[in-house]
Amino acid sequence: MWIKFNKNHKQKVKMNKSESIKNIAKAMLIFDSEVSKVEKTATNPFFKNAYAPLPEILQAIKDPLLKAGLTVKQFPVGQYELCTIIIHAESGEYLESTYQMKPPVTVALLPPVTVAMSPPVTVEPIIPM
Repeated sequence: MWIKFNKNHKQKVKMNKSESIKNIAKAMLIFDSEVSKVEKTATNPFFKNAYAPLPEILQAIKDPLLKAGLTVKQFPVGQYELCTIIIHAESGEYLESTYQMKPPVTVALLPPVTVAMSPPVTVEPIIPM
């Protein structure tokens, strides 16, 4: 089942689960009670907003996941998708989502521009991706 995620960009999320989620639901409650807030210690230079770097997020969830008997794995699917799966080790139950990450707009690479200055200066275009 595909669920629209972002109406403007038409990005989608595909979600799947095991037939039963009774045990993984209990484990997720344990995880939620154990995990703490991850501080935003880095700044995005383009948008100037704060964020928590991935290594810090992974470190913060490692022990709570183990205590709850859960594991999280991610892997690419096709060209523009990322699959995330949470597995309950004891029961084999899982929750899985695949996120479509295709860019909403294809941007052609622009050639460098020479600006009439003394001396001439070549300016490379900066296009956020």
